[in-house]
Amino acid sequence: SDCDGTTPRTMATAGGPFSAVANLVNRAAARQRRQELKSAQRTCSNCGKSEGVTLSCCSRCKSVYFCSKECQREQWPIHKKVCNELAESQEKGVVVPKPTEGGFETIFNLRTGSSSPSSPGAAGSGYRKPSNVQVGEKFYIKVQGGGPQMPLMIYDKSRECSFSVSPNSPGFQELRKAVNAEPTWQGRKTFVMASFDSKGVCTVYPSITSMKKW
Repeated sequence: SDCDGTTPRTMATAGGPFSAVANLVNRAAARQRRQELKSAQRTCSNCGKSEGVTLSCCSRCKSVYFCSKECQREQWPIHKKVCNELAESQEKGVVVPKPTEGGFETIFNLRTGSSSPSSPGAAGSGYRKPSNVQVGEKFYIKVQGGGPQMPLMIYDKSRECSFSVSPNSPGFQELRKAVNAEPTWQGRKTFVMASFDSKGVCTVYPSITSMKKW
């Protein structure tokens, strides 16, 4: 950037977020960001490789990655000491309380320019179990977020379950970490599992993430 903080990217996008030049610049930046995130966060736990290999996560704890069965076998004497502990900590989940502030009303897609309906704005109106899900049953929710001071938007496929998690709420930091760790969507959204108990309290499982789409 120059002395007043202007960069080539800000100049290119000055014509608006949907201009042809802006789209090219943003796409290139997104590709670079995805590669940086992937390289920085997913490496073979045994040999440290991250490029030119296909990484597979441990099926039990889903916390570490290996580039081959050979590396997994070599690392097992060390990894087995913490594997069960990591798996158990993931299965516990984090309780997310019912929101006390108004929820979100629409979701706007900056890439396509389209918007999609969501829950009413009343506080906690969408904090509920989807009708096709049983009490205690885990189901996928999408988590979308921006900066560290912006609420996270949470909703399921049916949008029956749709609410926001504010920065000061329990579970916010864990969910935001899961969102930022997903390189597929440039650290802006991810899918995690959630469940509601018999009292209507939601528990999320930030470590059980997926690239699932609906």
